Amino acid sequence: RKMTMNFGTWNVRSLYRDGDARVLSRTLSRYGMDVVALQEIRWIGTGEIKCEEYTIFYSCNESRHIFGTGFAVHNRVLSLVVGFEAINERMCVLRLRGKLFNYSLVNVHAPTEDKDIDEKDEFYGVLEDVYGRLPRHDVGIVLGDLNAKVGREETLRPNVGHYSLHERCNDNGSRLASFAISKNLIIASTIFRHKDIHKGTWKSPDGRTTNQIDHSLVDKRHIRSVQDCRVFRGADCDSDHFLVALRVRMRINIEQRHGRAQGGQVRYDSERFGNQQTCEVFGGEVSARIPDLPSIARMDIGEAWGQIREAVRESADEVIGLRRRPRGKPWFDEECVAAIERRETARRMVFQCPRDVVLEAEYDYIRRETRRLLKSKKKCHLQSLVKELEIDSRQHNSRNFFQRVKSWRKGFQPRTNIISDENGQLMADSV
Repeated sequence: RKMTMNFGTWNVRSLYRDGDARVLSRTLSRYGMDVVALQEIRWIGTGEIKCEEYTIFYSCNESRHIFGTGFAVHNRVLSLVVGFEAINERMCVLRLRGKLFNYSLVNVHAPTEDKDIDEKDEFYGVLEDVYGRLPRHDVGIVLGDLNAKVGREETLRPNVGHYSLHERCNDNGSRLASFAISKNLIIASTIFRHKDIHKGTWKSPDGRTTNQIDHSLVDKRHIRSVQDCRVFRGADCDSDHFLVALRVRMRINIEQRHGRAQGGQVRYDSERFGNQQTCEVFGGEVSARIPDLPSIARMDIGEAWGQIREAVRESADEVIGLRRRPRGKPWFDEECVAAIERRETARRMVFQCPRDVVLEAEYDYIRRETRRLLKSKKKCHLQSLVKELEIDSRQHNSRNFFQRVKSWRKGFQPRTNIISDENGQLMADSV
């Protein structure tokens, strides 16, 4: 079966784990993105986090909130993930299972143009080593913020197309073009004819300069599978970079597309049994569905147990209901959502009326207020948790007190159940 996969790359310029990750999930879902390479996440460590419709695999610095790369994978294609390899805070690799070929996505964040030559050489040395270690028959795709202006020089054909936003390469652009030529890659972001506003990926703070520095490189053998590559300016995550989308036609197995059969243990909302009225209603429903004792006594023990089990299960479905996992954090309420929507509206107005000083000033003010609101909401939530700890301590509720303290001391525990090791083998589940 053939299907169109929407890959992408986006420099998000830092994400607050509890708030901005949810905003990011909603934005990517609105644009129908399947897998998006993220740069400058600025989290700590390596792992996996679920936020609404997407699962984010990330590779960040172990001690500082700098750089950080990762992939946001939609849950509908999560079953296609073969493995995720964290290289460093500037690079990571994600493998997807296909029918004829697997797909290896390399997410990169290159040093800026003003960095030292040694730092650039080290980065491209690691990139060449990582790309060279990809499985031979995989479709290699490099996505990310390369900080490279790629020109339209004839000497770069056919690895660079005719429709780049820039006429000449800068130093990073020359390095990227050399890497593409040496690895037989095509810079897909330069081969499609689009308006200039759909090519620029970064906009300067003053709004007067737009550069195309985020790129997508695809293996030349499979370049015909790429249907389009363009920028979506309307996607908002409070970043000065735009979302770059790469549409690829790929073949997958239907069974792998839909994943494994749904099953396993059903978890009911057992906390509702604390309500006496709910317990009485549940007991009445079970009694109404179970035959009388003389009838059960005449049945075979297997048949009798089956009827009792179905009666309890049907009553639990009707009265108790299933346990629902909490979505995000409780402090991220409707007020936060409304503030983010106001920010998106102001951002669209700036694009519709460029160089309008009043609109730009209003947009900057709304951005600061939105960020201040998110921080204050989280701070108030933490203060309420501290008060709950004080109440538990005064009432000598040792169980709740130590459970809260234990969860705080542990902090965030990432899921790493599909992180692969250096040999490409999946590691044991360590959820």
